[in-house]
Amino acid sequence: MTKGVIRVTSRMLKYLRVPQDDQTMEIISSVLEETVGLIDIKKWSKCVLVDDFYELFHPYARSSKSISKLLGRAEHVYLIVVTLGEDLGNRAKEYFGKKEVFKGYILDRLGSFLVEEEVKKIDLEITRQCKEDGHATTHRYSPGYGDFSIKAQRTFFDLAKDTIPGLTISHGCLLSSEKTVSAIKGVIKSGY
Repeated sequence: MTKGVIRVTSRMLKYLRVPQDDQTMEIISSVLEETVGLIDIKKWSKCVLVDDFYELFHPYARSSKSISKLLGRAEHVYLIVVTLGEDLGNRAKEYFGKKEVFKGYILDRLGSFLVEEEVKKIDLEITRQCKEDGHATTHRYSPGYGDFSIKAQRTFFDLAKDTIPGLTISHGCLLSSEKTVSAIKGVIKSGY
């Protein structure tokens, strides 16, 4: 996604789950245009040896059966953080505060959709590069899924905070700005 080149797509509309009448489409187009002006995409990624991953994410990774299964044959792990910045969330709150609930909802859902699109791009690029190098990859996995503790977000925060200005973490281990995603993706040695 290049800022300024975001268009309403059928996938986006499906994600928004709203009627597709003319009035709604006009609001979506308007809010999408505003969204483009508000997002400030920041990305961070790092590839580490699987043993280093387990050390970095101790005790959250070793105690997770789903992580052990995911990375069972992996020799490297990509760590990924993507955020859209805080302006988008602040604007959505303004809409809700002014009782413009539908616009707030659309803005919030667009933010979720767009941050996920950015993570998918990184995911696909990692997969493509690894495939060219003769390696396979796992699917991506985020803290809070299955038994991978949400507390693992603390490690993502510590690793990415210097690269992503304004990144914060709550007492409940949620990364902020609100539209921030963290994930891991394993790289499996060729021949397996």
